[in-house]
Amino acid sequence: MLRAVRGLVMRATATIFGVLSAIRGARIFHPKGAAFEATVEIEPTGPAYGVPLLDTRAAHPAVVRLSRGAGLPEPAPDILGVAIRLTDVHGAALHQDLLLASSRERPGVRHLMVPAPGFAGHLFSSILLYRVGDQQLLIGARTPAGAVHTIDEATAAAEAGDLRFELLVAPVFGRWRRVGTVSVRHRLPQAASEALRFNPWNTGGGIMPAGPLQRLRRAAYPASQAARPT
Repeated sequence: MLRAVRGLVMRATATIFGVLSAIRGARIFHPKGAAFEATVEIEPTGPAYGVPLLDTRAAHPAVVRLSRGAGLPEPAPDILGVAIRLTDVHGAALHQDLLLASSRERPGVRHLMVPAPGFAGHLFSSILLYRVGDQQLLIGARTPAGAVHTIDEATAAAEAGDLRFELLVAPVFGRWRRVGTVSVRHRLPQAASEALRFNPWNTGGGIMPAGPLQRLRRAAYPASQAARPT
């Protein structure tokens, strides 16, 4: 019975997100953004997590998209997004997507999306948990303080080689721990940015979205993306 109800909810979620995306003709959330070439350097410094991606020192090719959740004009505060794709990290065409939103560092608040006026000096959180090995963790990124507030300012910093984020993980109540660095470089053409299809269920290697809300996202993202015109 529970499985039938869960399936019904997932199908309803998929239908709703598909309809909304078709009406808007774009992403429902984070419609305005820019994508960049990037490199993610994993730098293990403490106890192992039991997953190859976080336990092995390596540099991975990546794509980063910076976006505004509601698409409000800059510099109005908005739910800002940092989406990171580690390309082919689990094998050919098997990516690791990390979808992060502007939040806060403290326990409790790190599960909330918090509007921010710009990208400089903020904590970005996965909001929902991942199972990483035998632990449940949030994944995050911290941007440096500075002049990078708008997407155009981020583009200028990236082209100059000056845009880097810390990649972080944290348990529900513990401290954030740095696991790597995200170096953002050249901006991709807008058509390439619009063609990206991020999904938290692009995952693997012992890293798995955890909880019922994550399962709903598994239905919502493909439905929304299928309804988009590009």
